[in-house]
Amino acid sequence: MKIGFVSLGCPKNLVDTEVMMGMLASRGHAITADPAEADAIVVNTCSFIDPAKQESVDAILEMAEFKKTGRAKKLIVAGCLVERFRGDIRKEIPEVDAVVGTNEIERIADVCEGIDEGGGAAAPYLYHELTPRVLATPRHYAYIKINEGCDHPCTFCVIPQFRGRFRSRLPESVLKEARALLAQGVREINLIGQDTTAYGEDLGLKDGLASLLAQLAQIALRLESENIRLRNISRQHVISWTTPHGGSVYLPDWAAIEPVVSEALGPVPEGRMWRSLQTVEIWNGTPYAGWDQLAADRLLHEGYQVVISEADRHDYPQTRLIDFTSTTKGSAIPYLRQMFGVSAENTFSAPDPNMPVHYRLIIGADYETCRRP
Repeated sequence: MKIGFVSLGCPKNLVDTEVMMGMLASRGHAITADPAEADAIVVNTCSFIDPAKQESVDAILEMAEFKKTGRAKKLIVAGCLVERFRGDIRKEIPEVDAVVGTNEIERIADVCEGIDEGGGAAAPYLYHELTPRVLATPRHYAYIKINEGCDHPCTFCVIPQFRGRFRSRLPESVLKEARALLAQGVREINLIGQDTTAYGEDLGLKDGLASLLAQLAQIALRLESENIRLRNISRQHVISWTTPHGGSVYLPDWAAIEPVVSEALGPVPEGRMWRSLQTVEIWNGTPYAGWDQLAADRLLHEGYQVVISEADRHDYPQTRLIDFTSTTKGSAIPYLRQMFGVSAENTFSAPDPNMPVHYRLIIGADYETCRRP
């Protein structure tokens, strides 16, 4: 059976989607990105605020059309909208065949196969390192959910109702998953949870998050040194504050970091939109494992499309850049040369309209892994 997914909301919801895809894949089902080809479609919803709720309803109605025009025989609604409006969804949207709450995602395969219609009470759920999972993020980064739920009864927030009481994963479970992700080629791990600073408190751990980060850092240090990138908040971004008890604390200086935050959260720059239309193929022309992934990470961060292919050899002394396009107007060559320090002598033009990529970057032994444009 082919299963299509629509994942809405936060990264925590995306991890739930990845877990559901992993459970289905482990049962022999195929995951498809084309809802027209899906035999069953799962919409993992968000309903934290009204616009998110409306987006979820719109996505459900959009996917319901594929029961008329496509192959879909089942439409399953999962996630937070189910927790908030479980009794209304199937009544108001009869095209929905089953609902799966945030603590019921282990039932997803049975629901898709028609063995279980979903619904009913379920014990608080939190995946672990042995849970099958299909990543939906680019190959260079992934999320790890370290805890679930929340114990803060804020009047404006419904997360405790949706996700249940606060609960943490065991540190060793998180560390094992991190090692497995790094072995797959992931180079950026993002720890997420509803209340990450409280990690481990329910397990009786003191300074649980700090201890976990220290152990994760030790795993990172075991990687080849050229694969480690350091990102710092410098002193220009913080202000010093002395507590009443004489302790020294560094606090974010909003005036200093606001431009950085605004750029990150603002509209996509036109140049980045243009770069998203450019595809760069990467060859690792060195014997050093992972250098192609480092280059891919850099290009993906700048908005390019990236393809990693096997190099014809692994003894290139210098990095090369090949241009398969036939025009200089709008060429990415100057930017790529600057980014990777490629000389004019190692930049070649080889126009080929049949090539599926625009440029080829061949990593040579002179590649500076820590270079920034």
